[in-house]
Amino acid sequence: MRQLMLGNKALARGLYEGGCSIVSSYPGTPSTEVTEEAVKFEEIYCEWAPNEKVALETAFGASLAGKRSFCGMKHVGLNVAADPLFTCSYTGVNGGLIICVADDPAMHSSQNEQDSRHYAIAAKVPMLEPADSAETCEFAKAAYEISEEFDTPVIIRMCTRIAHSQSRPKVILPIVERTEAAILEKAAAFSSLCADCVEWRVDLFDAAADPGAVVRCLAKLRVLLKEKLLLVTLRTKEEGGSIPVSHEGYLRFLRTVLDTDCADLIDIEFFTAGADLPALVQDAHTAGVKVVCSSHDFHKTPPKAELVSRMVVMQQAGADLPKLAVMPQSRADVLELLAATAEMTDHHPETPVITMSMGALGAVSRLCGEAFGSAMTFANPGTASAPGQVGLDVVNAVLDSLRLS
Repeated sequence: MRQLMLGNKALARGLYEGGCSIVSSYPGTPSTEVTEEAVKFEEIYCEWAPNEKVALETAFGASLAGKRSFCGMKHVGLNVAADPLFTCSYTGVNGGLIICVADDPAMHSSQNEQDSRHYAIAAKVPMLEPADSAETCEFAKAAYEISEEFDTPVIIRMCTRIAHSQSRPKVILPIVERTEAAILEKAAAFSSLCADCVEWRVDLFDAAADPGAVVRCLAKLRVLLKEKLLLVTLRTKEEGGSIPVSHEGYLRFLRTVLDTDCADLIDIEFFTAGADLPALVQDAHTAGVKVVCSSHDFHKTPPKAELVSRMVVMQQAGADLPKLAVMPQSRADVLELLAATAEMTDHHPETPVITMSMGALGAVSRLCGEAFGSAMTFANPGTASAPGQVGLDVVNAVLDSLRLS
């Protein structure tokens, strides 16, 4: 199943797929989450070392014993680990050894900048620099092969924007048709379009009140969409949807969807779920479904501090993708939303976020996600599900043109 991953999480996944046995790191933003994610794999032994020198010496020792190993640190940590870096460079390795150093251009969480490429040149070791999350995962596996073939440690250089973002935003296409036949016809057409995810707006389905009809349609959707991610959403009337739903009815719907094993992601409304949000998130995770926790305001744009605070609470409840959609009344409102998005990316990178400023005035926010940190964007494949959605061809063309790497 395809997944949205921060660069650090993708690196941890690459370590797992590459056969890493031992991780020894020293925490420091923006590198910390690599080890925090790696420890989730039972096959990898992970530990924090008292400093970067000890971390690298531990990983180097494991490599000499024939184990594929990893050591992670931030840019200034490589200064502390310089002694074992040069030693393992001229000594060579047995099991593959990856040293991840995360540089922090513009000093989002550091006191100084440093370009770790100079260390690779001085130590005469190869360095790989991934440009996005997908490359990060693949480069980790390739680094082990290079390390063992050429008897050398390999440095993977991350930076804040790669470590804490998903690079090019993923594109979501909404299905807003009312009958099962029309829904399935649209799904078949979407399966071959250049998009990453399809959202089924169940509240627009004529049979939304019939759990059996929803389950049957959902199963058929899963087959038709093939490898595309499927996001299932019941938008309540209070959040801009089509039908009024009681709190109990909303909870029943969510649990019905989770029981189907058909959804990759499920939308859970922040205010509708209320105090039940943490339990619902846990239920979703038990079912192997990621949670988009959403909040919509069709009248205004709250202040940046409120937007950030709301998304942080969503993170604390366990949501995988906090989502905010707000309505701007001025250009300043659009900037407020973008500033909140950037703050989440730079200072609360535990999860990706999805943000958008709605309407024609806010359309730019749907196209600049990579620069500000929104991980996904909705495109209009013919019928929009919200004001301000941009056509699919335009979205893809602009996202490609605005690539940061």
